[in-house]
Amino acid sequence: MNQADLRPDLLVPSPGDATGGAANAAASAADPRASILVVDDTPANLSLLSSLLSPRWRVRLAPSGAKALALVKRQAPDLIVLDVMMPELDGY
Repeated sequence: MNQADLRPDLLVPSPGDATGGAANAAASAADPRASILVVDDTPANLSLLSSLLSPRWRVRLAPSGAKALALVKRQAPDLIVLDVMMPELDGY
């Protein structure tokens, strides 16, 4: 499984996507559930955690620490589930 196999509605938009932040904020306002940001560089882990968590919580996925930081700057989640061993920017 690769990143293209993941649900695109849950992936973090690229930093240049100006509509991503507004769309995420609008979706959050309409959905009263708590939000969880899952950060992992392994697509299978993102997919598994999304399928387990999304029935109860709003789940956003980030395949890297840099994309997670970009998402958190736009809108802070209630909880972050973070892989601590990732390339480039890790969870430490």
